[in-house]
Amino acid sequence: MTEFSLPIPFITQMEGILGNQYTAFENALMLPSKRSIRVHPHKFPKALSLQQVPWNKQGYWLDEAATVTYDPLFHAGAYYVQEASSMFIAQLLEACIQDKEELIVLDLCAAPGGKSTLICDVLNEKHLLVSNEVIKTRVHILDENLLKWGYNNVIVTHNDPADFERLGTFFDIIVVDAPCSGEGMFRKDHDAVNEWDQAHVDMCCCRQKRILSDVWKSLKPGGILIYSTCTFNKKEDEENMRWMQVEHQAEGIELTIPAFEGIETCIDNGITSFRFYPHRVSGEGFFASAIRKPENAEWNDHSGKREKWNKDRKVQQKQIIPELAKTILTKVDSYVFLHKEEYRSFSEIFKPALEQISMCLKIFRAGTPLGILKGKDFLPDSAVAMSIHLNKELFPSIELSYEEAIKYLSKEEFVLEQESKGWNLMCYQGIPLGWIKAMPNRFNNYFPPEWRIRNKWNGESIRFMISE
Repeated sequence: MTEFSLPIPFITQMEGILGNQYTAFENALMLPSKRSIRVHPHKFPKALSLQQVPWNKQGYWLDEAATVTYDPLFHAGAYYVQEASSMFIAQLLEACIQDKEELIVLDLCAAPGGKSTLICDVLNEKHLLVSNEVIKTRVHILDENLLKWGYNNVIVTHNDPADFERLGTFFDIIVVDAPCSGEGMFRKDHDAVNEWDQAHVDMCCCRQKRILSDVWKSLKPGGILIYSTCTFNKKEDEENMRWMQVEHQAEGIELTIPAFEGIETCIDNGITSFRFYPHRVSGEGFFASAIRKPENAEWNDHSGKREKWNKDRKVQQKQIIPELAKTILTKVDSYVFLHKEEYRSFSEIFKPALEQISMCLKIFRAGTPLGILKGKDFLPDSAVAMSIHLNKELFPSIELSYEEAIKYLSKEEFVLEQESKGWNLMCYQGIPLGWIKAMPNRFNNYFPPEWRIRNKWNGESIRFMISE
């Protein structure tokens, strides 16, 4: 048990919220956090012999400490390390989607990618995800995690919430996992305890209102906004939802969600919210709710504001597409386009949406990078190796041992006993890691240098998350 001092105003706040449950709550904060993962439903579909997170069928709690750095399956995008409580967003999203087709969903505050990869698993191929990160330094890790997760119907953007007004009323669903005071992370992050005070809470609340107000303008009439924080105080949670009711005429939603033991369901002014407390669930503090924009709300068309954003952001088309670029993915509803020197694949049905977004926003990446043409040779991208739509039959595959996989991922030299001339798909436990190109006397490792394992493995036995 770890002991640390909680701020007196925080204690007073939580005693007011929890009453006679406060002591149990404080004791729970002193216990170690339980680590959890969410496995990829396509890359790792089999069940694990671990305790399952009740509100997410791909979520599992780990029974002991484990590593990700030296687990090849983590680098292959076979699972994501994610706090269990936040996986509940999938329940809200599924309840909001129901049988709707051709949805456009925005994950506004997306880095490092936990909720975006979660959203990808819930959406189908007729749904588009726009995954946005405001902070420039965090966009790269967001993009890396989404590329490894391997879905084609994703656009990664880098914009302020206010920028989305340029699109007009565009999104069917918006997910806002808002930056907050982080009270729910106190036992995982003791620095958050030291940073906490009422002024910080007030500042977070003001920022959250600005974010909600800015992005609300890009939500379609009848569209749904899912709001979440990892904090306990009502000022950043229920009161923000109430403020949206008054300020923007937001409506509550009747959500059909199974009852899960320990999750507190609250209804305030017709708005249903869900609260997670560490003394009641095996997870950290979390708040989630959903509100609807009135059906009779005004539709806004900001097409007149797009022209100045049109330069260098239009998707460039090229008539001659390399044959391998056309066939490397099995998706038949995708089209291939050229972005600078890189060929990419994107869902055909969302081509108009991509063109509209490209005129209004800063796009970091759209669709799946396929590769580049170097002379007459097509060089496949590492991202396409990890795509769930990769046409594996086009390439010989090499099953790597654990030691070989680590050396490949570290870009260290090693010897392969057998490889076919040309492009070979490197796999571990049947899951693709990336490419090599075999020459007569050697091979070139095409795993991206920026993704490599930087710390050298010392050969010690390691317990992994899900590797056999």
